Amino acid sequence: MLEPDPSQRQFSVTGNSRFPTVLLALVAGLLGLLAIGRLTAPAAPPPAVAEALPDTAVPPTPQRRAEVGTLAPTIRPVPVVVPKAGTPVLDLMVRLEAQRRIRRAGSAVYLDSLLAEGDSLLRRWPDRRGDPIKVGLVRDSLFEAAKVDERVIREAMAQWAGLPIGIRFEFTGEGGVPEIMVQWIERFDSVLARTGQTDLSVTFDGAITGATITLALQAPNGRLLDRGMLANTALHEVGHALGLAHSDRRGDMMYPEPTTSSLSPRDRRTIELIYGLPPGSIRTEP
Repeated sequence: MLEPDPSQRQFSVTGNSRFPTVLLALVAGLLGLLAIGRLTAPAAPPPAVAEALPDTAVPPTPQRRAEVGTLAPTIRPVPVVVPKAGTPVLDLMVRLEAQRRIRRAGSAVYLDSLLAEGDSLLRRWPDRRGDPIKVGLVRDSLFEAAKVDERVIREAMAQWAGLPIGIRFEFTGEGGVPEIMVQWIERFDSVLARTGQTDLSVTFDGAITGATITLALQAPNGRLLDRGMLANTALHEVGHALGLAHSDRRGDMMYPEPTTSSLSPRDRRTIELIYGLPPGSIRTEP
C-alpha cells in the first residue's frame, strides 16, 4: 500500500511549516473580506418592523396607500344640495320635491307671483282632516241698510270647496268663533282702486290661521256694483283667503281685474298644486 505523502498529512492536520507566510496572508485576507462585508452588508430589519408586517397581512387599502405617500385616485364629486345648519334632511327633501312639482307644472299654474310676494313661502290652510273652516258674516247697519245678498259669498265659497283640496266651509251663528270673517264697506278709497281686500293671518311656516275678507258695495268712483260684479269680487277674494296670489293672465279668476264668473283651469290646477304640498318655504339656499 502506498503511504500518503507526509507533507500532505501534516498540512491537513497541523499546517505546513514550509508555508507560514502564505497561510498568514490567506488568513489576513479572509479576515479583511469579512470586515469589509460587515461594513457594506445591509442591516437586517429590526424586530419591531418585522412584527408589523406579518405573513398574513392583507394588502393595504387605498386610504393606507395615500397615507404612505402614493397618489390617491382622483374623485369627481357629485353635485349635491347641502342643507343649511338646522335644516333636517327630510325637510330638505320635501322642499326639493315641491320645487320639482312646481317646475313640472310650468305655465299651467301661476305660482311665480305667490313665491315672489311671499319670499318663496307657500301659504295655505293646514290639513283639516274633515274639519270645516268656520266662516262668519258681519251683519251690521250697513249690511242691513244695503240689503246685501249674502248668497254671493256662499256661492263663491261653494265653488272653491267643490275642488279636491280638502277644504269645506261652515257658516257660524252669533255664538261661533269664525276663522274667516266677511264684512262689507261702502267703498274703498279711490287711491286703492279696488272693490275687495283680504287680510291673512299666517304663521312663519306658511300655515294660514285666519282671514278677513272685505267687500265693497260700490266701485271707487261711487258707482253701485251689480250682483255679477259682487259675485266676481267675492270669488276672487275667497281665492286669496285660501292662499292664492294674483294670476298674470286674463281669463283667470285670480287676475287682478277678474272678468269671469267661474274658476279657470289654471285657477283649479294652481290651488290643487298648493294643497298637494305642505305649507312653508321651498327655498333650499341659505
